[in-house]
Amino acid sequence: MTSKITLFITGASVMILQIIGVRILATQLGTTIAVWSCMIAVTITALAIGYYIGGYYADKGTQQKIRAIFVAGAGITVLLIIPLKEVVFMIGSSLPYGVRATIVSFILFAIPTILLAMTTTYTTRMELNTVAKTGSNSGTLY
Repeated sequence: MTSKITLFITGASVMILQIIGVRILATQLGTTIAVWSCMIAVTITALAIGYYIGGYYADKGTQQKIRAIFVAGAGITVLLIIPLKEVVFMIGSSLPYGVRATIVSFILFAIPTILLAMTTTYTTRMELNTVAKTGSNSGTLY
């Protein structure tokens, strides 16, 4: 049950982070299609990276403590978004609009999203008892 709750919360957190991310970007960049596109692209890229890294660590062995580190790391990096946003916006201020939106999105939101995605594949591996039931175990978790 703990795994299902963890996956529900981390999955919801990715969606919430994406929507809040657009609202944070809107303060400096507006809510154009380019901002939404950059945020979606960064989210999808970060999820792919996180799934890969999480799977890599899961193949080395699984422990509750490691999963907790992924979740706590995601939480800490989310808390850093607000204090860092002005500095990141200032650093990217001389870049063209589309590049700026992509870079700012990536710097602020990629790491927490990667850590949340790592939790997904790591948790899936934790719950696997046999290879023969991989599909049903994954389906139950998602």
